[in-house]
Amino acid sequence: MPAVVPGAYGFGMDTRAAYGGSTPTVWRVTNINDSGTGSLRAALEATGPRVVICEVSGTIPSSTEIVITDPYITVAGQTAPSPGLTIKNYGIQIQTHDVLIQHLRIRPGGDTCNVAVEAFQTGNPYNIILDHLSVSWSQSKNFVFTNSAQDMNLTVWRSICSEPLYDAPGMGGCPSGGAGYAYGMLFRNNAKYAAVIQSLFAHNSERNPDSSGSARTYSANNYIYNWQTLATFYEDPDGVEPPGLLATHVGNSYKTGPSTTPTRYLYGSRYLASGSQVYISDTAVDYTGAAPTGFTVINGDGIDPTVGSPPISVSGYTPMAASAVAASVLVNAGARPADRDTVDTRIVSEVTNRTGSLIAHQSAVGGWPTLAVNSRALTLPANPHTVTASGYTNLEVWLHAYAAVVEGTAVLAAPSAPSGFHIVP
Repeated sequence: MPAVVPGAYGFGMDTRAAYGGSTPTVWRVTNINDSGTGSLRAALEATGPRVVICEVSGTIPSSTEIVITDPYITVAGQTAPSPGLTIKNYGIQIQTHDVLIQHLRIRPGGDTCNVAVEAFQTGNPYNIILDHLSVSWSQSKNFVFTNSAQDMNLTVWRSICSEPLYDAPGMGGCPSGGAGYAYGMLFRNNAKYAAVIQSLFAHNSERNPDSSGSARTYSANNYIYNWQTLATFYEDPDGVEPPGLLATHVGNSYKTGPSTTPTRYLYGSRYLASGSQVYISDTAVDYTGAAPTGFTVINGDGIDPTVGSPPISVSGYTPMAASAVAASVLVNAGARPADRDTVDTRIVSEVTNRTGSLIAHQSAVGGWPTLAVNSRALTLPANPHTVTASGYTNLEVWLHAYAAVVEGTAVLAAPSAPSGFHIVP
């Protein structure tokens, strides 16, 4: 079968998502209510194989996390009319398998007693694809992925991970406290076979990404901007995860920014046990001041895990040169690269111009933009579940066309030559 996201690579790309079970039901998101008929929550928290299409744009004010507990689901955020959909206050947690989520923005903010955007946290999820997401303003960390039962087979593809709130109250206990850090993406403990590819990390203090314990991770062609001290991290904080961590880190690009300290590291490890292997190759660095230090074992704790060949690979993927990553990622990453909201537009501008900083609250950068609530009825293709010669169903091909529009890759057909005319002398 073809990859569930055409042209994408990573672990879990062979999931059929909504088509992994019986013939899926099509759920329509018709309003921006937090719950009830026509809401995004109702569709995501429903049961049975389902394709979720969006007939409305705007900002959804969630009152709790949206928790996906039933498998075989495709969430097609690309079908929302411009300017697309944003979830505020809380995030999405996945506790199941065979999930494809595309083209959504998740921006919790610092106004609720909320720990993080826990796209993964519990429930042993697997076969998960997070495609073209924009995630920011979590309280202390944007993405957390764990699975203690089986291989995860997870990929984050062409997404933006930016501005987790530094010193937000969530981790310290509400209403007071403060995490004192703003982490980007964590692959925790038994997160085996997890990939992040062609994504943008901006204004995260650390962990772009972090891999720990006996994780098996692949990080390629990502662009990391304006970290604080340590950009990318490998660790085993408990020291009890044999046979050690395995990670491949190739073709990534780093750019220092206003929040990057004078003493800064591109990547480092801590507490790793014997048997851990980290392969680092082809790193591009754009810096001001002193050059960042490459790899370090922090305070000499644990072994030096660096090796000369990659212990983890993604089938079929050939990484682009690190020198080409910045230009490619800035054009292609995020929920709607051809239809960005003001937050993603600002983030990309700050990366380009070496501006911006870590923030403690979304109000420091203007808060949630006001998104127009636009509606449009969607007509499904004929015979939506019939499989075409491409290997995709008619419905999937239809969804791909909407994705191409918001990604800016749609190819407009040349106009046909007029017919039925004759020239009169």
